[in-house]
Amino acid sequence: MALPDPSEYRTFDYGPNWSQTVSGGLSFRTQIDVSRSGREQRAALRNEPRRTIEFTILLNADEMRAFARLMAKWQNRLMVLADPIRAAETPLATADGTISLPVADLAEWMAAGESVFLIDGERRLLCEIDSVLDDRVAGYGVNYGNDYGGTDYPDSIVFSDDLGATWPVGTIVRPALVGRLAASVRGSHPTSDVVQSSILFSVDPGSDVFDPAGPGYDLLDGREVLARKPNWSASPESTFEWGPENVDYDYGRIATYQPIAFPTLLRRATYLEQDRAGEGYLTAFFVRQRGQRGEFLMPTWMNDLPLAAALIDGESTLTVLGTETVDEFADDPIYRALMVYMNDGRRIYREIESIVADSGNSVITLTSPWLGDYALSEIAVVCWMPVFRFATDQLTMQHLVEGAAQTQLTMRSLEYLDAESPITGHDGAAQSVLELWGDWVFLELDGIDYEINTHYPLITQAVP
Repeated sequence: MALPDPSEYRTFDYGPNWSQTVSGGLSFRTQIDVSRSGREQRAALRNEPRRTIEFTILLNADEMRAFARLMAKWQNRLMVLADPIRAAETPLATADGTISLPVADLAEWMAAGESVFLIDGERRLLCEIDSVLDDRVAGYGVNYGNDYGGTDYPDSIVFSDDLGATWPVGTIVRPALVGRLAASVRGSHPTSDVVQSSILFSVDPGSDVFDPAGPGYDLLDGREVLARKPNWSASPESTFEWGPENVDYDYGRIATYQPIAFPTLLRRATYLEQDRAGEGYLTAFFVRQRGQRGEFLMPTWMNDLPLAAALIDGESTLTVLGTETVDEFADDPIYRALMVYMNDGRRIYREIESIVADSGNSVITLTSPWLGDYALSEIAVVCWMPVFRFATDQLTMQHLVEGAAQTQLTMRSLEYLDAESPITGHDGAAQSVLELWGDWVFLELDGIDYEINTHYPLITQAVP
């Protein structure tokens, strides 16, 4: 979003004190109607999330006085803040007077018309993006790129005006957020020349850029899978709910009914992400779901289904020790999908067709066969994968240090029905790659695809 007229705002130039937690919050709004039978109808009342940022500043001497002057005149007016959470670094220095800046990777907030801060120590520059250049388009075909012995071209941001003097390697680029401070800003004074203040910054709705991206590689039966493993050191919690409907007049007998035919599982877990990519995955996933509105599959990550035999290529069955699985889950409306988690990190998802008893064990028949042989020694766990939705419209990412974050999520299970908004799954070849080698191969294949479909034609046209 382009900035308003300079007379209408001031920049908030005080960064967070990283000895305290920096929190970034997203909030949606969902209307949920629940029938007597427990089925839900959910409607998203907010298409874009509201965003807040909370952090603590520690200022002394001149900074403290400048902060007091800012609060005296501009506390209730527009401010522009350098996002303390999202950032990129420059891998190359710029020349004097240039209008472009190299970045390692393009982010969704690097788009034409958006504004960013360039930060090098105490030096800050607020500027507007005119366009962006992708290295895979700009570099190849000019001098063949690094893979062909030429110069490596990073992604670049092109600005409306020149950047003045040189910006060195490691210059930080941060989105410029337009918003307002809280109506009450409290500060404490350890000494007469020091102030420590808690800042709550609310981003103006519609002024920030959110890119929910695609559904990723983890898909089953028209739904996305939340594939992040919880932080087990924080002890995830499970709550089982199946409330009866009682008619009680406070005397005599009580009539009890069970209008809901399935229980509810509430899972509360902490997720620890130690890089911006992991944090971005959870944030984008939450935005795609529109908070409580969407539904997704999520593994329990527990050894729910101990195997009695290896998995055989071409077969569509899985044998579980004992008959308890068929006794309790044969016709269950919740537990209709599972995940096989391999020791090497591969995740194999399957939908369940039926569960029967055979020779003292439970045999689960799946809707599609195994694409390889999997010995028991290769498999870490086999677990249930119910359909869930988020139990709240709020997501708070707590940043303990810059570039790492944790969040606590609560999910509520749903009846396993047909997907509300089905997502097209992978074709057979892609599914085979995922199951036999893992999703890391797709990152390599993306590069190969560019080589074949983009770079190679440009190169052959350029070479005499």
